[in-house]
Order: sequence, then C-alpha cells, then structure tokens
Amino acid sequence: MFDGLIERLQDIAVVANKELKHCFRDAHVLIYTVFVPLILYPISLVSLSEYTLWREGLAETRPVRLAYVKDGMERIPELVQVVKETKKIAVTESEDPIHDLEQNKLECVVDGSGAPEKINVMLNPSSDRFLETRVLMQSRSYDARALAMKNAVEKVAGANKVSKVFEIETHNVGTMGGRKASLQDMEITAFSTTIVLVAFYGYTMLIITVGAIYPALAAFTEEAEKKTKATTYLLPVERSTVVVGKFAAVTILTILSGLVNFLSMAFVALYFTAKLEWLKRALTLAMKQYSLENLLGVLLLFMLSTLLVASIYSLIASTAKSFKEAQNISSLVLITVTILPMVALLPGWTLDIRTAFIPILNMVLCAKAIVTDSVGGLEMTVACAESVAITATLLYLSQVIFWGKEPANANQDFSAANR
Repeated sequence: MFDGLIERLQDIAVVANKELKHCFRDAHVLIYTVFVPLILYPISLVSLSEYTLWREGLAETRPVRLAYVKDGMERIPELVQVVKETKKIAVTESEDPIHDLEQNKLECVVDGSGAPEKINVMLNPSSDRFLETRVLMQSRSYDARALAMKNAVEKVAGANKVSKVFEIETHNVGTMGGRKASLQDMEITAFSTTIVLVAFYGYTMLIITVGAIYPALAAFTEEAEKKTKATTYLLPVERSTVVVGKFAAVTILTILSGLVNFLSMAFVALYFTAKLEWLKRALTLAMKQYSLENLLGVLLLFMLSTLLVASIYSLIASTAKSFKEAQNISSLVLITVTILPMVALLPGWTLDIRTAFIPILNMVLCAKAIVTDSVGGLEMTVACAESVAITATLLYLSQVIFWGKEPANANQDFSAANR
C-alpha cells in the first residue's frame, strides 16, 4: 500500500514540475505572479508617499496667498489668529483683493464684514491650488470656530469654569490580548491590530488571487484551447493524478505570489515606518499581540485560504473553453474574493457560528479572533472544516469537468488501456 502511495506522490510531483515549467514560460504568470507584487505595487505606494511629502513641503515653501477685506478683518480675530499660526498660509496686503484673486495673484480672499453671522471665503476655481486652498480653509475655519466658542464661554462664565463641567476621565479596567495597558494604548492596539491584520490579509488575498488566475489558466484552460488534452490523456498515470498535479502547481505559484507580496509589503512597511512616527508606534503595539502560537495559527489559516483560492480558479479554468472566457469569469470572482476580507473591518463583524460558514471571510475573522484572544473552538473548527470541504469539492469537480466524465470511469479506461 505504501509503495503505491509513494508512486502516486512521485507521479503527482512529476506532473506538478512539468506544469510549473510550463507556467513560468507564460508571460502572464511572470507579470502577475512576480512583477506586479514585487515591483509595481511597492513602487506605486512609495511614489505616492514621496509625492504627498513633496506636496506638503511645497505648501510650506510656497504657502497659499491670502488677503483680507480690510473692513471686516477686525470682526474675525479668531480666524486671523488661526491663519497667522498656519505655516501653509501667507497673509498679503492688497488694495483690490478681488481683482488680484481673479488675476491669480491670490489663492484666497476672506471677507469678515458680515461676521459673526456670515464670513465669506472667496476662491478662484481656475487656480491650480483651488482644491488645496479649499480644504485648508475649511480646516482652519473649524479651528477658528472652536476658538471663538471657547472665548465666548470663558467670557460669559467668568470665574466659573463652565467648559470643565462635562470633562470626563476614562480608566482602563480590562486587558487586550491578555495584556494590561493604558486605555489609549488599548485603543491604538485594537485599531492597529485590526488594520494591520485585515489590511495584510485583504491585500495578500488580492495578490494571491491575481497570482492564481494565470497559472490555473495555463494549467487547465490552455489544454482545451490548444487541444492538447488528447495528448495528456496518453500519459501513463491516472487522470486524477494529472489534475492533482496541476492543482499542486497552481497552489505552489499562488503561495509564491503570496511570499513575494509579503516581502514587498515588508519593504513598504519599513519605508513608511521610518517616515511616520505614529505608524511606528501603532505597528509596535500591534506586533506585541503576535506570539509564536498566533503567527502559526494565522499562517495555517492563510494556507487554507490559499488552497481554497487555488481550487476556485482551477475549477474556473477547467470549465472555460477559451482563455478569454476564463479571464472574464475570473474577474467576477476576483471582486468577491477581495471584497470579503474588507468586511472584517466593519463594526460588529466577529467570528460566530453564522460568519463561520462564509468562505474567505471566516478565515479573516478567525485570524482576527486569534490575535485578539477571542477565538472560540467550535467556530474555528467549523470555519476550517468548511474551507477544507469546499476545497476538496471544487478539486473533485475540476477533475470531473476537465476530463468530461466521472473519475471512476476514467480510471477504468486507464486500466483497460494498460492491459
């Protein structure tokens, strides 16, 4: 029995090796499995970050030019004070501010003559800094409003600190992941843990999904499109061995895509951590929640998700009659597979007996429960068992559809051909 099992595994390994070589000769596989996660996404994120920092620096070296209508400046002291303390705004004198605004010599004109009932902030839509100026003035107006309210309350209250009446102090009486921490640290930890985990899981699911599509098409769909299935039929192995070998090749390339994605994400995370102090603190607090047992548990769930994704696209690829048809179907599935992990970010979504039956999402919620020490044994078992059952069912259907008949009958044909 063991000799037959070893021989079967060797046949599967041979088929998987041949399929891997075939897949790596496909340009689509190289682009979407290696190039996109390793180069394109990190470069895009880093470039976006550098552009944002450049724009921030530009706002300070070339501040927004603002002028006041002289008759109303003394009626808006709070806004004048807030604007004066803002480095991104430079107050300039103008004899005719409206005309200068129309000539793009100013980005903003403030008329406070109608204050406090109404303050007019005028912008020029033709200015290349119109949107930036609008957002900046809106944020400064909120600050000025808060300052004016504070001054009004203190003026009316006098010695009585009315503004202190409703101040509330919060104290932490619980733990997060079995660790005692301040309430602020707990909030940051809970937030960052969820964001890091779900963002990593969701982004990685996107990458491995994209990485699984073209290996599956190369392994299954091209057989039908190029009419090489008759040649594959002559291989001296059982047909189920061929399908399992193809599935193994798709799974290996899917895992490879995930590993490449992990390396590129690690680079991007280190880059942003070095740039942003608050992100460094959030990641530090989040990583304290990850023990070796947690990491192994999340890795197991990730492997189950990978197998499920590989089986989904193996079924699609074995069903499609052409490369284009498989691409169209895969695009629809891609949307669903990548949206489900993001649902875990929504309030109220936790692992329970109902969400344990939702594929993909249940794996993300299991990982979230592991990290936050809120996992339930029954729900975890149901989620993992369902994922394995769906994977096995899809693989079986891939085999049936790919060969066009029941595997049992195919094996009988194979045995008869060998006599």
